[in-house]
Amino acid sequence: MSFVNIFKIKKQEKNNIIKKLIKKSYPGSSFYIMIILASFIAALGLILDNLIIIIGSMLVAPLLYPIIFLGMSIVLHNFKVITRTLIILTKIITLGVFIGFLSAILFNTFFQTQETGIFQEFSILPLFYIAICSGLAASLAITRKQMEEFLPGVAVSIALLPPLINTGINLGLGHFSIALYSFQIFLINVFGIIFASITIFALMGFEAEKKTAVQGIKDEKKSLEKGCPDFEEKK
Repeated sequence: MSFVNIFKIKKQEKNNIIKKLIKKSYPGSSFYIMIILASFIAALGLILDNLIIIIGSMLVAPLLYPIIFLGMSIVLHNFKVITRTLIILTKIITLGVFIGFLSAILFNTFFQTQETGIFQEFSILPLFYIAICSGLAASLAITRKQMEEFLPGVAVSIALLPPLINTGINLGLGHFSIALYSFQIFLINVFGIIFASITIFALMGFEAEKKTAVQGIKDEKKSLEKGCPDFEEKK
């Protein structure tokens, strides 16, 4: 396969990818339960300064899909699709910061004497490059079935949930400068992934599949109205 052919995929495959991203970022109760659990895991990992626990939280959190789908939404140029994904991300950010803040209060006795957090002050630019590379890898992996097995590695390579939780923890501890820096790291990672996904999906010509995304959002809305914890695709 030549380099150019990587960006050539059939119309039906594009439709399936859009449906998959909508399903993976479906804002039902199951999705938010996993976000909450992953957030507490990340908080405890940060509090205990345990890298293995922190990495585990990244694998549990379904955070990568809505961010990638936001990039897809921008390529599709549809306001409703973009708004839907922005609302999901806003809720995730609010939950993450709140759980981090709550954890700082609940587990205060477990803190060591030094300020918590693995995020030390250094240049943010290299983090943006990492985010772009990770976003490119994730976007390509999502569009190729044989590459989906690499997604967990991408989730670990880019820190999304830990800096978000670290923001809340340090807000709870009164370390406002560390909280601000952690949130900057989170935003840089998000913007890097969005930029990369826009690039990949634009090169693949996804802008022509707007109808599929709009219909998928309509089906999602009906599923949410029924109170379904998971997405029910239209038969």
